Amino acid sequence: MSAGGADQVACSSVEALAKARQMAACGYGMIGAGLAIVVLLVLHLLLFVAAARAAAGVRPVTWFDIFVTGDDNRYSLSRFQMWLWTVVVVIGFTALSFATGKFAAVPQNPLLLMGLNGVSAVASTAINTRKTPAGAVDPGSPANVWPPPPRTGPAARRALAPASFVRDIFFNPSVPGDLDLPRTQMFVWTVLLLLTWVVLFLKSFPKFDSNGLPGIPGELVGLMGVSQGAYLGMKAVGEKADKPAPGSGTASVVMDAAARRAAESKL
Repeated sequence: MSAGGADQVACSSVEALAKARQMAACGYGMIGAGLAIVVLLVLHLLLFVAAARAAAGVRPVTWFDIFVTGDDNRYSLSRFQMWLWTVVVVIGFTALSFATGKFAAVPQNPLLLMGLNGVSAVASTAINTRKTPAGAVDPGSPANVWPPPPRTGPAARRALAPASFVRDIFFNPSVPGDLDLPRTQMFVWTVLLLLTWVVLFLKSFPKFDSNGLPGIPGELVGLMGVSQGAYLGMKAVGEKADKPAPGSGTASVVMDAAARRAAESKL
């Protein structure tokens, strides 16, 4: 065999070895992704069972109740964003770490975006909580309220409407049929960024220059920040508009058990 033929055979062997290593890396990456999916599903199942037990007899709990706020029984866009990015980044991190045999590097901007979603979720929950003043009593538990709220008739407590993804995400809760543009814009950008990130990950897997996950341009992170700010601003304005005027509504006196028994004995 000539020297040229030997070099060609050696090159072919090196290429075959590189392909074999790449296929093995892809296999390990698929195992890591599958393991992450199983862990996330089991965790979601455990949380679902725990939530169903905690809310037994109070309200129904669905599989996607993790996206629903307990204050108004509506789907939360900020929770949905936080959940989506957490699931995708966890699966990508586990897959790449298994494929390369070391912890994958996570760029700064995806972490900033996840943190931004977390801050938005906390701020949104705080705005929802302001709708119920501190010390307010849940009408569904009238044991410490005097006089007790009626259970029948026009003044009876109304049950919360069931959660609807399309209605809660895209429409204004105060005005039926009114499209909420800030929420819609934020949802569209979230889906587009997420799909683009997944496609870039799959095209580069497992060949990454720094063995890290794909990054996100800072301009897009800033755009998401602007969308989050507009969403929270509109939510806060809507909360103030929906807040009843001082002194309006039916007053209820919160009483402890002893005071309640004393009041009942005078009847």
